[in-house]
Amino acid sequence: VVMDLTRLAVDAGQFINRAVQYTEETLGQADRTELDPGLEELLNRADATKTWTDQIISQTEVLLQPNAGARLEDRLYEQLDWHVPPRPRTHEVLGEQLTHAGLELGSTTPYGSALIRCGEVQKQLGEAERKFVQSTNIHFLTPLRSFTEGQYRAIQDERKTLVNKRLDLDIAKSRLRKAHEADRESRVTSYVLNGSSGDTWAEMELRICQSLFDRQSEITKQLLDGLSNTHTNHMRSLVDFVEAQACYFAQCNQHAQELQKQLGRCRVNSLAGSGRQQLLFMLSISMFVHFFLLSSDTLILKTAAPSPCSTTHTIRTRTRHTPLSHLKEHTHTHTSLILPKKVFTQHCEQNLFAESLVCLSLNKASNIPEQPPPV
Repeated sequence: VVMDLTRLAVDAGQFINRAVQYTEETLGQADRTELDPGLEELLNRADATKTWTDQIISQTEVLLQPNAGARLEDRLYEQLDWHVPPRPRTHEVLGEQLTHAGLELGSTTPYGSALIRCGEVQKQLGEAERKFVQSTNIHFLTPLRSFTEGQYRAIQDERKTLVNKRLDLDIAKSRLRKAHEADRESRVTSYVLNGSSGDTWAEMELRICQSLFDRQSEITKQLLDGLSNTHTNHMRSLVDFVEAQACYFAQCNQHAQELQKQLGRCRVNSLAGSGRQQLLFMLSISMFVHFFLLSSDTLILKTAAPSPCSTTHTIRTRTRHTPLSHLKEHTHTHTSLILPKKVFTQHCEQNLFAESLVCLSLNKASNIPEQPPPV
């Protein structure tokens, strides 16, 4: 117990002396021993590495989890050493919504099937993102955290010890200087250990403090020399992160390209189905006209709508000996075209009724000369 109290008293006195020395140095009232320039540079390099490593870790966490609340929750679980519950990724949530929407709107419809396909691909993107996050945490963030939470803390402990040894050295220098001043003024010998040798207690204390300071400086420097290896390890981790990111982007691009092709085929099939209906309708009209006008020379076609799918048509026919005033009219329309029967029949045989209207649109009734009946 006595030894503990004595040790406590010595530590308290040493702490007070260091505090006084530090305060005097801050106020410029005491000299300060400067560190070796090489050691000072290594310390600054370690501080810069720590600062930028923390920022890289923080921004990478934001990249992997943009939700600040989720990041705080995960950090709390880690501090409590609890298992972090799995959290669905945003792509997976979107995939679920798209799938449910497709099933609700009808999986047999073009839009519903497209929603289901998009939902499946979004889930695949979410799974790829989950693997990327796991790989980044293991191969990139963990090595960086091992430096900030392990190696840098050891450096800080050695630096703190070095600062204490420096303060003790400066205190010893101050005591020796004061002892010399007092010896010159009053010839006081209270600090003399052996009068014949001339060694003083202050000089012995200074030598001990200098030796401890030099030793601690060497220990700190050796620890700081490991920063080169640390940077090399961080470089490997960075390469692993880039490779994982490239693999993730490649998977996403592959899934997106496949989805794009699938949706393109669905669109083509949908348009093809609509086109077949139009073609069948036009074919039926052309066959009817061809059958009905076997003895005609000219066809006047009127349509109520510009679309070839229009169901309202007017067909007028004129036989070779029938005047224009006796044309047969079946329906009423808004637009009229007069086509030569031979040309129109040729286009109808190719099942290109809509195309025939476009290609022969210049053959208006005003441009087709009236042929007189043969004598």
